[in-house]
Amino acid sequence: MAWVKNGAARSHTIDRNGRQLSGGEIADGALRAVRSALPQLWPVLLAIAALAAVNMSLQQTYKFLDADIRHLIPVVDRLALSALNALLLGIAIRILLGRGEGAWSLDRSLAAYTGLIVASDIVSEALELLYPQKALLQVHADQYWSGLGFAIAMSLLLWRIYLRLILWPIGELMGAPVTPFGSSHSMRGGVWPLLAATLLLTVPLALAGVLVKLGLGGRFPRLALGLGALCWGLLGIAMAAVAAEVYRRLIGQCAEPLSA
Repeated sequence: MAWVKNGAARSHTIDRNGRQLSGGEIADGALRAVRSALPQLWPVLLAIAALAAVNMSLQQTYKFLDADIRHLIPVVDRLALSALNALLLGIAIRILLGRGEGAWSLDRSLAAYTGLIVASDIVSEALELLYPQKALLQVHADQYWSGLGFAIAMSLLLWRIYLRLILWPIGELMGAPVTPFGSSHSMRGGVWPLLAATLLLTVPLALAGVLVKLGLGGRFPRLALGLGALCWGLLGIAMAAVAAEVYRRLIGQCAEPLSA
């Protein structure tokens, strides 16, 4: 479905096999890929869960920070964790796309993928510092709805841009570069199926994490932390699987670099 150098072009809602994109089919393909690659994915899953546990623990320490630095240190921590998380997700995507051998190699492709993901997080953090959502909502009653509308519109715009460009970092990761413009064209008609598949797989896991915290957090905090981190690890693998499945359906393993 991407524009390739030989000039071939397909409808923006049709995958490279001539079938229309469907959120249910993407989710099903993602689950089948995870089951097939599960033996290789276990170390990645446990590493993502460990990062989630560290992040949850750090959230508790932020409450005791001085107010002057409370808003800065969490940003630095989030970006550091984001880089490690992106690294692990890149490894998972390699495994899911059949590149299990050498998936853990810290090469230029993995560095480029990680850099692009972290760059998108930096943009989000910068916008949050410039236009904090809490500040947008803490306004006079007659301005509340305009502040809420702006916050929602900003979030939707960022997510839409991110989803339209999702093939760009994966292309770098897989050694078949996709330009931002080429990714945006390829994802026309594919954003909603991608979003639907993501929600189908991640919402149950996110709810499970919340229920674990509510049910066990008070009496068994350590158990709740471990199980909650495992849920978030599974959530990360699910998101990687959906992204890998969309890449496989729209682009596959292209020998030539993709461009606009």
